[in-house]
Amino acid sequence: FGQYAFAAAQEALDMSGMEIDPFRTGIVMGTALAGLTCIGQTQEAASLAHKPVGPRFMTKIMGNIAAAQFAIDHKITGPSLTVSTACSSGGDAIATAALLLQSGAADAIVCMGGESTVNPLFFQSLGRAGALSRSGRSAPFDASRDGFVTGEGGGALILETRARAEARG
Repeated sequence: FGQYAFAAAQEALDMSGMEIDPFRTGIVMGTALAGLTCIGQTQEAASLAHKPVGPRFMTKIMGNIAAAQFAIDHKITGPSLTVSTACSSGGDAIATAALLLQSGAADAIVCMGGESTVNPLFFQSLGRAGALSRSGRSAPFDASRDGFVTGEGGGALILETRARAEARG
């Protein structure tokens, strides 16, 4: 999930053409499940193969790791928040970024999100709850929808104040 979010944020930044002001740029990350897939894989390896847990396990599963790595890579010292509100994490991350801009806490926000949910525990949980789509069709706003279709990936966008956008043309 972190790699997806990081890559998406880098692409968004590159496409924006924006120069980062490290003190006036912030980051908001959205993820519902963070490192669930890594937790499952590590648990299985530790149990079945008797492999020890690696030293970077914790940093792979923390919800804020992608934002932290992006901030380190780009020397961003503005606000850095991670939002984890289930299916609305991405939307809530965008709303949080807008609030930070409106408050004057930052002039630009890298808003990023990522999920990696291809995991037997997750599938089993959704299946037992009757939440997985039986048709394999994702139609969240359709009256005939019949559940989730899971996947993995990342997305990002850059939000900035109108004054900053106009100043850079």
